[in-house]
Amino acid sequence: MNLIFKNMRISNFMSFSEADVDLDNNGFVIVSGTNNNINDNAKSNGSGKSTIFEALCWCLTGTTIRGIKDVVNLYGDDGAVVELLFNVDNREYRLIRSKDHSELKTNLKIYINGEDKSGKSIRDTSKLLSRYLPDLTSSLIGSVVVLGQGLPGRFTNNSPSGRKELLEIMTKSNFMVDDLKDRLNYRLEALNIQKRHREDADIKLNTTIESYKNQLDNYKQQLDSLSDATQIKLDIEFIKNEIDKESTLITVCKNGINSYKEDLQKCVDSLQFYNDLLYRNKSDMEEMLANFTKEFRENLTNLESEQRDISNELKRIASIKDICPTCGQHLVGVKKPNPKPLQDKYEELQYQIGTCRDNIDAQERVHKKVLEEKNKEVQNKIDELLSKKQQYEAIISDNTKKRESYLSEFYSNQSKISVLQEKLNTLEATKENLQNQIIMLNKSIEETQSKILYNINERDNYSQRIDIDKKMMSLVTRDFRGHLLLGVIDFLNSKAKQYCKDVFNTELLRFELSGNNIDIYYGDKVYEVLSGGEKQKVDIVVQFTLRSMLCDLINFSSNIIVLDEIFDNLDDIGCQNIINLITRRLNDISSIYIVTHHSDISIPYDKIIEVEKDEKGLSKLK
Repeated sequence: MNLIFKNMRISNFMSFSEADVDLDNNGFVIVSGTNNNINDNAKSNGSGKSTIFEALCWCLTGTTIRGIKDVVNLYGDDGAVVELLFNVDNREYRLIRSKDHSELKTNLKIYINGEDKSGKSIRDTSKLLSRYLPDLTSSLIGSVVVLGQGLPGRFTNNSPSGRKELLEIMTKSNFMVDDLKDRLNYRLEALNIQKRHREDADIKLNTTIESYKNQLDNYKQQLDSLSDATQIKLDIEFIKNEIDKESTLITVCKNGINSYKEDLQKCVDSLQFYNDLLYRNKSDMEEMLANFTKEFRENLTNLESEQRDISNELKRIASIKDICPTCGQHLVGVKKPNPKPLQDKYEELQYQIGTCRDNIDAQERVHKKVLEEKNKEVQNKIDELLSKKQQYEAIISDNTKKRESYLSEFYSNQSKISVLQEKLNTLEATKENLQNQIIMLNKSIEETQSKILYNINERDNYSQRIDIDKKMMSLVTRDFRGHLLLGVIDFLNSKAKQYCKDVFNTELLRFELSGNNIDIYYGDKVYEVLSGGEKQKVDIVVQFTLRSMLCDLINFSSNIIVLDEIFDNLDDIGCQNIINLITRRLNDISSIYIVTHHSDISIPYDKIIEVEKDEKGLSKLK
């Protein structure tokens, strides 16, 4: 299918209000944008550049490449309409797809060579379009016509197993596998029905024999527990001896607890005495120190008071002015006293005050040392008593726990004796009855086993046949799928080498099929561990490789290709390599649209399409 796009008209689609786009014979076209919408917080992104080609895909398939469902521009005057004119194998097609339009409603119209070929409903028309243009899907458009880094479902972004599934869908190898699986499933279903018929025939016998076996096991267990009366008697005697031992230990623990409680109380009383003694020693020493230093403190107070009086007099003398501040002559009648005697007296008092304070400090040190010596002996005694107190408390706690444990074992053993005695009383009465039941069950089991033997053999035969078919199903699912994809992988690697040579100047990119996984390698590194820049370049090569595969596989070609933001983060050399790849490998394309938000990108071009979004959020072509 050779698809030649001619023209497209857009009305109220997504961000666009109106647009008329020529698609054929445009050469290299730069698609840039300006976003003036204050709510978008962007300059180029979100302007509506990619929307042009989303409209193309929506008109052809009813869905956008990115899966956007709400395509009507809320700020426009009416519903969304996209009209697309194109040729396929010398037939002219005109598609008009609308949604929520006042006149056109939600509909699809098809015109072939000017003749209306539309169905009665949009569903009927969609079926007709699928018949006229088979395999034309949004996935195909996103893989062959519109290539971009931000498109959903990118092949490289899938897991290794997901890539294999996606490639099977692309190549339709899954249809062959599904046909074989259907045949095997039909045969498996027939075998399972026959197996279930056989199982239904002996299910009652199997249930019966399982019931017999359960009853037999139960009777044998009961008989085993009843068969050793001697052991029960020995157990009773042993437990009685344990009870006697536990009674003795309980008494010992009780007496020990009472004894250590008395010692503990004595220890507590002694601690109270010595703590009181510490307080008395401190109080007595403080009183004694006050008596010893009383005279010194009184003398110190008197000396400090006398010193303050002299200091005030010296200040008064210093304030007397006997010199004229203007002429510098002594003032007549003003006699300033000599401060020297007072100053000498002040210094003498200062010395006496220091001596008095030294005596007070000396007395305090002596009394403090005496107090520390007295308290040291008392504190040692307190520490000794505290240690004993902790020991007594620990012993009491240990004996209490032991007593509780012995009591628990005592009561438990008494209960055990009652149970064992009752068991011993009933043992002999039930033993004979159990033995008779076992004999009868063994006979019934032998009779039933002979009846189900044949059915078991038949069921095993069907199971073997089912296992064989399941193995065949596994081979179809695993090995046959891989076998079908081997030729595809070889084709991809051949194309990948060519495109990798163009972009990287190497041939290191390859696809590897391993079981249910397809891994992508660049050199010796798997795709998942590549750097961001390496992944971007590999993504570009992979997209071109898959495009070439799809074009060859379904005999599909188009006159346009859209490169949506694939030049981001590429240097000038990388951009030029991509351009060289397109011109060298894709010489059947007449219009190459390069969608970018970078105004300074170094790419040769023949035409520029500028998209501008206004303050309200409406996009248009400048």
